[in-house]
Amino acid sequence: MKKRVLIAVILVLSMLLSACGGSSENQEKPTAEVVKNEYGIATEITEPVVIEFWNSMTGVDGKILEEITDRFNEEHDMIEVKLVYQGGYRDLFEKLMASARAGQLPALSQIYSNRLSWYVNQGLVEALDPYMNHPEIGYTEEEVMDIIEAFRDDGVWNDTYYALPFNKSSQRLYYIQDMFDEAGIDVPTTWEELEKAAAILTKDLDGNGQKDIYGLVLQNDIATDIAPWVWQAGGKHMSDDEDTIFFESEATIEAISFINGLIQQDIARLAGEDGGSNIPFEQGRAAMAIASTSRIPSIRANITPGTNWGIAPLPAHKEDVQLYFGTNVTMFNTSEPEEKLAAFIYLKYLINTENAIYWAMNTGYLPIRYSVLEMEEFKAYGKENPIDVAGLEGIENGRQGERLIGAMSALDVLGEELEQLIHNRKTIDEALADAQRRGLQAIEQARRN
Repeated sequence: MKKRVLIAVILVLSMLLSACGGSSENQEKPTAEVVKNEYGIATEITEPVVIEFWNSMTGVDGKILEEITDRFNEEHDMIEVKLVYQGGYRDLFEKLMASARAGQLPALSQIYSNRLSWYVNQGLVEALDPYMNHPEIGYTEEEVMDIIEAFRDDGVWNDTYYALPFNKSSQRLYYIQDMFDEAGIDVPTTWEELEKAAAILTKDLDGNGQKDIYGLVLQNDIATDIAPWVWQAGGKHMSDDEDTIFFESEATIEAISFINGLIQQDIARLAGEDGGSNIPFEQGRAAMAIASTSRIPSIRANITPGTNWGIAPLPAHKEDVQLYFGTNVTMFNTSEPEEKLAAFIYLKYLINTENAIYWAMNTGYLPIRYSVLEMEEFKAYGKENPIDVAGLEGIENGRQGERLIGAMSALDVLGEELEQLIHNRKTIDEALADAQRRGLQAIEQARRN
């Protein structure tokens, strides 16, 4: 696809017949025509197929996914896609791992690329290239390149597609413009400005020594979201290419020192019992919050009526890098050939231009196709709803997180050590040294599983 010429797939059709009593009348009817190439993909479904799509979509997101899937099922007589909600992302990933060990993976699932790496390494994921390159059921080169590059590349390992993008968002700075206007300051665009704004906007309104309004609230899982801060400090905290972590790097130290400094000054805090940073922001207990653009629908629904609020890119430092994240959809190779074909047909439908714009305009997630950005309908939508498209600002500087096996386990360890740092139980050198040591152990353990 990208930087590759489309593969010409030579079809050699054969019928899969199972003898029963030696009579052709008693032989089973084939469920699909199968291509005898190196991948052995089915190209035509001849009997009804039922497949499952494991997901973590709830609320409005779940409703829109259900609408798209219902339309697909109505339009495809031979395929039924069953949506199987598996709880939150961590619940979903735990169930996927258990299913992998039992050899009973679903046809399709949402998954983060840093989780998918393990399955790719274990040979459990279906390569999408033969489907995507097929002249009848696949994509043209232009259709593939229409997928936004940062999202498209997130599903590629060793020049092979193993996933395609679905629900993508970006990490943004939410701000209450009314509070900024009252203070007479501008929305911050640099780390230095962010610190100054947080200090000015933090308020103890009743003088009881407790902060009623914090200048900034961060998500609890700050280790998971540390990447853009480290990138903006000019370095890295982990690397796919080098297949390791750098929790003691100068850039990691600088990034964590900055965030911890805001917390120690008591001008920023973690979400804590609020659960998400958007909650105190919605309730007027935070002037700024850093959260995913997927929180837009919640904030819009729950923020105090009449509040003037907005979204901006993350403040920059030595470099201006913006974090984009979200799940992809993958096909596992434990399904039967016709089930795999059905899965690809659904996946292709799920992320086509028509559904990509419908998904983006109704969920708060970002469009995954360039063609959506050029549609008059979406342009008009953006003018009427500037907050909903604010996540696209800076996409040319966008990156997604690293994907080495065990990355999430290592980040969980980093989070535990950052908690020790924030509560002054360890120095930054002690916390990051322990995070590096334990993180490497976590990665090795993940690779042995």
